[in-house]
Amino acid sequence: MSAINPAPEAGPIPAIFRAVEAVEAGRHGALRLDRRTGFAYARQLNAVPLGLTEIVAASETPIVLSAGPVPVPVAVLGVRAEENLLVQENGEWRPGAYVPGWLRCYPFLLLPATDAPDKLVLALESGSPLLSADAGEPLFDEGNPSEVLAAALRFAAAMRAALQDSVAFGRALNDAGLLRPQQADLTFRAGGTVRVDGFLTIDPDKVDDVPDETFLAWRRRGWIAPLYAMLHSTPRWGRLLDWAAERPSA
Repeated sequence: MSAINPAPEAGPIPAIFRAVEAVEAGRHGALRLDRRTGFAYARQLNAVPLGLTEIVAASETPIVLSAGPVPVPVAVLGVRAEENLLVQENGEWRPGAYVPGWLRCYPFLLLPATDAPDKLVLALESGSPLLSADAGEPLFDEGNPSEVLAAALRFAAAMRAALQDSVAFGRALNDAGLLRPQQADLTFRAGGTVRVDGFLTIDPDKVDDVPDETFLAWRRRGWIAPLYAMLHSTPRWGRLLDWAAERPSA
């Protein structure tokens, strides 16, 4: 799986964020956002964390849980290291496939302020190819945040809330003893195999052992549909192999 940086309150941060800094008019006043550049920046991202509300929509690819102290749902996007099978050669996303929220939020995210950890600030990826001084919509208008930046803040806040719900969901599954370490040995059509490991899955045999009162509490929190969506996404490993077979390198 792609390397991810820990942010326990809202789960892991994808590796597409490498050098983030708080948004400031003085530093970023001339920048513009241009999403027409596509998703080439995510070409090497083979897994991405999901907010709780995304899990059902994203289950067209395998959904597993990240290993480590904060197990959170993660959409698997590729079977090889640094390969995203959803990003096409031209940098566009695979038609009809769900675009994870982190990629729609990029290059922005909410982070705790360095001088006040209880305060959140909007930050951006300073080296993002989506930002430049030449093309796109301005982040600031005469020194004030533009509607583009205001919309980015709203989406980043909603994304963080969904990720926090995902963290709570993953912890509950772990506390209930439903998670198990897993690995997948995948065979390509043209020959050769690849092993994908370092993740957790839900043990379907243990789901029936969840106490009724716990299951009812999960239903009230909207966790049942995501739980079964993750279980039903397991056969999607075959879809990833089909997509891998379409690549010349496969």
